[in-house]
This record gives sequence, structure tokens and C-alpha cells, in this order.
Amino acid sequence: GKSGVVAVLSRCLPLVRRSLILTPRQTLVAQMKDDVRFRFWKHLGYDVTDSTTFTADSATIGAELSDVYVETLLPSTIGRILQHVPAAERTVLVGTYQALDMIRRQSKDTRVTSAAERSAADDTLA
Repeated sequence: GKSGVVAVLSRCLPLVRRSLILTPRQTLVAQMKDDVRFRFWKHLGYDVTDSTTFTADSATIGAELSDVYVETLLPSTIGRILQHVPAAERTVLVGTYQALDMIRRQSKDTRVTSAAERSAADDTLA
């Protein structure tokens, strides 16, 4: 289904190194993170350990499936995201439209956040 397509696009295309997946509801965020990390691959019949990001070499699945940094996109996770994204070979952020809008608004509102937080939000949105 749709989750499988998203998992393949965000993990398998060689030129796609950063993906932003937006869901309409918070309850779908954890589900989508699990699909990208391991659950979709388990449905395909690969030997997958739950809660562990599935990786494989080309002999196993036909092409290398390398490690990926998968994080929930929230205003409270921006600092952690900015620490990991530059070093990560591949990054997938999963969040809601509402969380993205909150981050966007925080980056513009000088009353709510410090200059450093606004800058971090701007960097994430770039």
C-alpha cells in the first residue's frame, strides 16, 4: 500500500538522501516510522528484528539498503535532528502538518523562542 511506497522511496532511491513524510494525524507518525525502519520489510518476508532499522546488502535484496536516521519531526526534536542530519548518509523525518506548521511559526516568532531556536527551526525547514 501507500506506506510501502513511502518506505521504498525514502530508503531505496540512490539520489534521495533526505525525506520529509507528513501524516494527517499524530497516531500515524509512529506507524509510518516503523514502516520505514522495519515493518514494511518484514511484510515482504525479510528477517527483521522489531524496533531495529532493517539494513541489507545487495546479495540479500538486490540492492544495498543502508542504515537511515529516522526521527519524529516535532518542535522539541529540532535540536536532536540538527545534530544527526549532517552526519547521516540518509535521513527520514516523519511528522504531522501541524508539527511542521508549529516549527515554521516558531522560526518567525521572536517572542516565543530564542534566536538559536529560531535559527534551528529555519535550518530544519531549509
